[in-house]
Formats: sequence, structure tokens, C-alpha cells
Amino acid sequence: MADQSQGGNGTYQLINPPNMLKVKVGDADGFGIDPEMIRRAEHVLNGLEDEFEERITLELARLTKLASDLDADTSKADRIARKTQKMCREIQGQGQTCG
Repeated sequence: MADQSQGGNGTYQLINPPNMLKVKVGDADGFGIDPEMIRRAEHVLNGLEDEFEERITLELARLTKLASDLDADTSKADRIARKTQKMCREIQGQGQTCG
């Protein structure tokens, strides 16, 4: 899907890439996402919400331990900071998923 056009500074080509999301899920012509698949996905996400509360409790305990480790030995600050950042990114991502 390319149009050849004459611009003020010369010829250019306008390229319209395909809509890959539409290709994957279809359109209004009877194709699309299976409602059963949506129901199953929602069921899985609801299960993650319960799991999230348990995980947060464990992660907070780990963060408290890392803070204690840092107080005990500041030479481990870089390693502790990397661990803390990774844990926080994971918590944030799961928190966004669970609302």
C-alpha cells in the first residue's frame, strides 16, 4: 500500500503499514476474539489478584531484610539496590495487571 506523490522537494513514497492488531483479532466480519477466551483470561486475572496480596506480603518482608542487610554492610549497596529495583518493577507490573 504505497502511494507515489510529488512533493515540493521531490518525489516521496507514503507507506501505510498493515494494522497488525486487526490482523490478529479480526474485524466485524465474524472474525475476532473468542468470548470463551476472554472469560478464561478474566478468570486467570482474578486468580492473580488473590496471589498478588500474598506476594506483596512476601516482597515487603524481603525488602525489609534487604534494608537490614544494607544497614549491616553498606559495601553491598549496589547489589541490594539492583535487587530492590528488580523487585519493585515486578511488583509494579503485577500491580498494574491486578488494578
